[in-house]
Amino acid sequence: MSKFILYIYISFLSLVGFVPYVGSIDIIGPQWFYLSLINLFVSPFILSKKIFYNHCLVFLNKITLPYLIFILFTVVSLFFSLNLSLSFVEISRIFTVFISIYYVTFLLSNSDFNFSNLSLIISFILLLEVLFSFYPLIFFLTQFPISELDVSNLSANLKGVSGNVNVLSADIVFKLGFLFFLFFKSKNIYLKLTSSLLLILSFLLIFLLASRTAFISLCLISLLFLFHAFFSSNISKYKSLLFISLIPISILLYSLFPSNNNSVSSKFTNTTLTETSLGSRIYLYQNVIDYLSFNPITPIGIGNWKIESLLFWKTRMTGYVVPYHAHNDFLELTVEIGILGGLAYFLFFMGNFLYSLKYYYRHQKIIFVLIFSLCLVYFFDAMLNFPLERALSQVNFILLASLSIFYFKLRDEKNI
Repeated sequence: MSKFILYIYISFLSLVGFVPYVGSIDIIGPQWFYLSLINLFVSPFILSKKIFYNHCLVFLNKITLPYLIFILFTVVSLFFSLNLSLSFVEISRIFTVFISIYYVTFLLSNSDFNFSNLSLIISFILLLEVLFSFYPLIFFLTQFPISELDVSNLSANLKGVSGNVNVLSADIVFKLGFLFFLFFKSKNIYLKLTSSLLLILSFLLIFLLASRTAFISLCLISLLFLFHAFFSSNISKYKSLLFISLIPISILLYSLFPSNNNSVSSKFTNTTLTETSLGSRIYLYQNVIDYLSFNPITPIGIGNWKIESLLFWKTRMTGYVVPYHAHNDFLELTVEIGILGGLAYFLFFMGNFLYSLKYYYRHQKIIFVLIFSLCLVYFFDAMLNFPLERALSQVNFILLASLSIFYFKLRDEKNI
């Protein structure tokens, strides 16, 4: 029974991107409310289990310790908050994520789930997201020839479930890790063909969205899986060759679209665009560092950088455009909850990287390649954007954290 609850719970969590706006200006509100409702509905089943309360002791380990310290400093920062309403909104989201991680690890630990089935569920959600993104393009091409396509606004029209190109790109690359796992592990010919087709469509979508961060992440995790496949005796070499062949197919399809200044290649080669984007981020990072240099001890309260950043940005403000975030979750958390709290959050990811390498060296299992890849994608996104704010990104974090805790600390090594 727990196995099916796990599958259903993760399915509903992963469908957060399809939550409608219901009259709101920003989709973030309804999505976070949806995640809270999912936790509320699953709570009676999980809390009814007597062993649930023993899970508290199991949950305390070296992997979770930095994250628990981060939660503690988040709570402590409330006493220094400049705007408590902002802090309560932010801390409610953090606890929603924490509860979800606790629930998922509990269900993983107390069910005989099949990881391939879990990957199949995530891959199916990926398929829905990719099709939802391509729908405007498909509709246009059924009405007009491709030569009439306005490629300058193409990426904005393909943002699908996220409402933001960068958020969607990171989400697609993250879920691709599960599809990679399925592709290399599956022996079913139909599943292999379906996963190959979805890989081509996903690669094509990443190219069209033209997000440099996502493109680099995709290249890195592809190399990691290929490295494992080439040196693993459990994976046939033709799968590696098939995987490699899917990339030029995607590029060939991408070449059918008219060239434009918003393509991935243009964003890498356009020096002016690169310097402008990099310059803006460096300025935002410098704002945080400047603030910390004058206030290294006292935090400003979780969620309050939105207010404090105005002191720095007011000289560069154009119209009413104000950056809510520092475009680096680690720096932003450091200024909001203190240096120790920000460091604890950073160490949680470093621990994941180290444990992934340690367990891969010990077992040479593809699951540890997957966990390392998921951590890499999320970490890279957190270094350049603000996934902590986005419910879609936080569902990915829930999966990453839960799988890490389970495979590194809760599961018997003999059964890996």
